[in-house]
Amino acid sequence: MVVVARAEDAYQQLHDSGLAKGTQLQLAANLLPIATLAISESLFRYRGLKFHLETSMGALGEEVYGALYILTFLDHPPKRIIEWLFTVNGELDLVNPDSRGPVNLLIAADLTFLDLVRQDHYHQPILEPHAIARMIDALHAFHVASAVLVSQVETASILPTKGLDSLAWPKPFA
Repeated sequence: MVVVARAEDAYQQLHDSGLAKGTQLQLAANLLPIATLAISESLFRYRGLKFHLETSMGALGEEVYGALYILTFLDHPPKRIIEWLFTVNGELDLVNPDSRGPVNLLIAADLTFLDLVRQDHYHQPILEPHAIARMIDALHAFHVASAVLVSQVETASILPTKGLDSLAWPKPFA
């Protein structure tokens, strides 16, 4: 019952903050409570990330919200997270230009999370036992949220129309 109550609380707070009713609101309300944070802290992080992402990208398409949910589990300033996200996304765009857009952005969000979850606010590795415990909690939330998000993706809507060979598994050496 506690999980349901947290999801309902998150739903109401997200809706009150301007997220329109629909699939993205329901998904956010179900994913954000996975974190071991108070709902108010998760929502504060989410709003900060959304603000910085919208400042850089303009209005967000529905395909971007999955990245926001994943990044909400990070305990870093939102501006730093979004800057890191754009750096990683830019590198992915250089390596695989055929996947520019939502595909690279979602991959960049996962890589950004995995990079930053291991670092403190000073870019140093996390070494203290209490910080390691928080990092492991964030990793657990990340894995659950990633599984949910992958199950929600309609690949036809985000796959590039050309260059699909570059998305295939590496081929064995001939």
